[in-house]
Amino acid sequence: MDDFALYRRLAHQAAASWQLVAVSFLVSLLASPLALLAPIPLKIAVDSVIGSRPAGSRTSSTPGNGRRAIAPPAGSDVWSSRQILQKLEAALLALRAEESVDLTAAYLKGGYDRGPLVQVLATAACKIGNDPHNQELGLCTLEDYLHTRAHDRERLLLASAQHTAGHRKYGDPLEAYRRFAEALGLDER
Repeated sequence: MDDFALYRRLAHQAAASWQLVAVSFLVSLLASPLALLAPIPLKIAVDSVIGSRPAGSRTSSTPGNGRRAIAPPAGSDVWSSRQILQKLEAALLALRAEESVDLTAAYLKGGYDRGPLVQVLATAACKIGNDPHNQELGLCTLEDYLHTRAHDRERLLLASAQHTAGHRKYGDPLEAYRRFAEALGLDER
């Protein structure tokens, strides 16, 4: 049986349902253009809610939000890199966000190697919290820091310190770390 005969036989069998076949054909033709239009209503809705102001401008008036001066602690210019990192780890684990950011700024201002700073920030993010979703945000900023070449990429290190020490935690934020440290015989410092 040649192709022409096959198509003729198929058309003859489909003739009884020609309206259904026509509708199916039209829907399949329109499916792609309609799928391309789907983001447009969402964009219109988001733009009409946010307007021309970025979303962050709406939260800056919330107590505890907004800009603050980031300043290395007094006397930190004479501390060694090791001293700054020890103080930073203590501040992170004690959930003192502003102090953590200021100590990170002191380390950056000192011009020290960024590797040990990233390691302290990453380790603290892993130790703190029993919610992996919050832990991952501090770690993602570090990963972004390692992959970007932007001129102001060190702000990601400040953001990691802020988020790790400053995000809301429930219960004992070091409970999970203590359990793993005990089970694996790790030093709990």
